[in-house]
Amino acid sequence: MARRTVAVVVLGMALLTGAVACGGGRDGAAHCGTADLRWKATRTSGDGQEEPAAVLSATNKGGAPCALDGYPELDAHVGKAQGTTAKPQPGRETPDRVVLEPGETADFALFYDPKPDSDYCFMDGVLDPSLYVYPPHPAPDDHGTPAELTDAKGRHVPAQICGDDVRIGPARLR
Repeated sequence: MARRTVAVVVLGMALLTGAVACGGGRDGAAHCGTADLRWKATRTSGDGQEEPAAVLSATNKGGAPCALDGYPELDAHVGKAQGTTAKPQPGRETPDRVVLEPGETADFALFYDPKPDSDYCFMDGVLDPSLYVYPPHPAPDDHGTPAELTDAKGRHVPAQICGDDVRIGPARLR
């Protein structure tokens, strides 16, 4: 009887350790990787202060649930010149774990200044900065994916980031 109890405990610990090592949480979903996700950035009518200037969306295009357990890394840059990386909104540094079923989408609000003060803009829309997205907890060989900024109808709009600060809100399931 004692041997059986020990065997059950050892087996249970092995299964639990394997689930944690594979990135699974209590819900069993592994972390989403670039291969699992389709990213889309959509400009909104917000001013970037109270209302988001854009929304970054991640859709699970894989065949199994996956988890967004943190913030994606969003890099905006103009060639090798100026660039910025989105940081969590103050007070929201620890996001909730969001599990995406196949086909489900999560949205991240992006707060930045889309309009120049006077004549200055950190990344002017004329330069059309590039946007690049990495999933939370990327694998070492995960190189992320480019994301085009579009309007609500899916037409390309130049990314224009006038402040040097981009803040990202926590994931919200759509």
